[in-house]
Amino acid sequence: MEKVDLENQSVFLPDGTIYNFDYDVFRKHCLLSGQDDIDYIFSHQDKISSYRKAKEATTFAKIRE
Repeated sequence: MEKVDLENQSVFLPDGTIYNFDYDVFRKHCLLSGQDDIDYIFSHQDKISSYRKAKEATTFAKIRE
């Protein structure tokens, strides 16, 4: 039976042959962590909220000047 090792990006065949393959780093991370694109974004919600608050603070400060 064939074995696919996504983490090491290899395919192992029953006869001992090993094939290596390239895979997108982001897609690999998502597959290995069980996330889709939206899950990935939500996993960074704290950072996104902090950025938005900081951006709003500087935007409103410029308007007031």
